[in-house]
Amino acid sequence: MALKKLLQLFCVKEGRFSVLNFISTLPLRLWDPTYSGDWTEHGTGSNDYMSFNQFDVVQDFSDHHYAKTSPGKATKDWAKAIQSEWNLLQKNLPESIYVRVYEDRIDLLRAAIVGPAGTPYHDGLFFFDVRFPSEYPKSPPHFETLVAGHFHEREHAFLDACSAYMSGTVVGSSAGSSARYACDKCFADFKKSLTLYTEHLRTEFAANRSRLLELERQASAVGEIVPSS
Repeated sequence: MALKKLLQLFCVKEGRFSVLNFISTLPLRLWDPTYSGDWTEHGTGSNDYMSFNQFDVVQDFSDHHYAKTSPGKATKDWAKAIQSEWNLLQKNLPESIYVRVYEDRIDLLRAAIVGPAGTPYHDGLFFFDVRFPSEYPKSPPHFETLVAGHFHEREHAFLDACSAYMSGTVVGSSAGSSARYACDKCFADFKKSLTLYTEHLRTEFAANRSRLLELERQASAVGEIVPSS
């Protein structure tokens, strides 16, 4: 439940969002040689990393990506919603997720996720710096500009893949693979369904292009930087 809730914090919905800073390498003290903060604030103070607290409230937020960003106008509902998230994460975090929140800046959150086994991210450490906008939870933090830009850039690759799958190429095959489906009834049903979904994709990609242009206009108005199309 906690994993689902954490992922919901990063979901894509309509509204204005802060850009999520994504770091994917080593733990913070190794990744940033200039980091001078007290490491004990970010854990238990023990040299044994196995006893590192999964959830902790700390004070020093100076190295957070959004440390210099104004928290905006706070409301009771806003603070109550964030406190509710804290309580949920404190009690139900999966063992591969670690969260730090900040006593003096409750609009900021840092999460570290250990890449799960059986995936390309196995044993990797992925750090996320998150800022909750003053409109939260009506406007959650997340990824909208990144998602819109990604699907705009990759839309032709997705459509080409659909075309290949409809011609009989096995789903997930590498480029140039000769693996083919048998032309039986199951494949015929699959092809029919994929044809319909491909048309939906074309419609959504067209809407996404319009949305990306809108995001770029909004970002230009407030001086933000967004990925170029």
